[in-house]
Amino acid sequence: MTAPAEARAQAERTAPSDLAGWRVLVPWSGERGERMARRVRARGGDPVLAELVRAVPPVDERPLDAALARLAAGDVAWLVLTSARAARVLVDHGATVPAGTRVAAVGSATARAAQAIAGVRADEVLVPADHSAAGLVAALPAPAEPGTTVVLPRSAQAHDTLARGLAGRGWTVADPVAYRMIGVALDQRVIEDVRRGALDATLVTSGTVARQIAIQFGAARTQTALVAMGPQTADDARAVGLEVAAVADPHDAEGLLDAVAGLAARGRRAAGATTISRSPRSHGRM
Repeated sequence: MTAPAEARAQAERTAPSDLAGWRVLVPWSGERGERMARRVRARGGDPVLAELVRAVPPVDERPLDAALARLAAGDVAWLVLTSARAARVLVDHGATVPAGTRVAAVGSATARAAQAIAGVRADEVLVPADHSAAGLVAALPAPAEPGTTVVLPRSAQAHDTLARGLAGRGWTVADPVAYRMIGVALDQRVIEDVRRGALDATLVTSGTVARQIAIQFGAARTQTALVAMGPQTADDARAVGLEVAAVADPHDAEGLLDAVAGLAARGRRAAGATTISRSPRSHGRM
């Protein structure tokens, strides 16, 4: 067993079993989904992988290419990343961060993903204590000169909170669309599980995931406890008619599962939820 695998196995052996008996829908597929599934299992839960949204390229990539050219040329003071997905897009585009450009990431997972971008050093990525747009705005210093540029690659569906906040502090913000999110039709078995209350909790990791839950779960959305990644995601969920049972704090993977564990400790399953013992499984398009 390799050292990382051994460390992970040890962590799983010593992790609390605070999700025992709870089936948790993880709205991701692939390696990202598997990582979260391992976290759920390590805490005694039963993960169900069901991809709800998928990232695709923007309709027009020219603004992104132009921003990355400025970045590589050293014309940018800060690169600000709000998701690991944005970091991966930059890697795919061959982005380079020159020595004079600083990097900020909304959280630790995004910071880790940023390390794959050429020129980024792990010990130089700024991560605010508050993993949110407001936290990033507060963490970045005011620009030394008016008009200094920040590059903020984003989702097509992203709120403008961060861009407006940075502009309000005097930064010139280039916020090209790096990707857009589209809905993925769930496997009918997942919908059936939701309808009969066989999924105790569903992780709501973004506003786009919230919208797909509202569309695809329909009236059955009250049969599973919805746990939001953070306050903005919770607001997005409520805006489409969802009832949020808990909000992660901190706003990351462990914070999400801590929030689910809090519900489990209080016995707060959704009204129609039932306990069904099953082996972990994966649904949807992988």
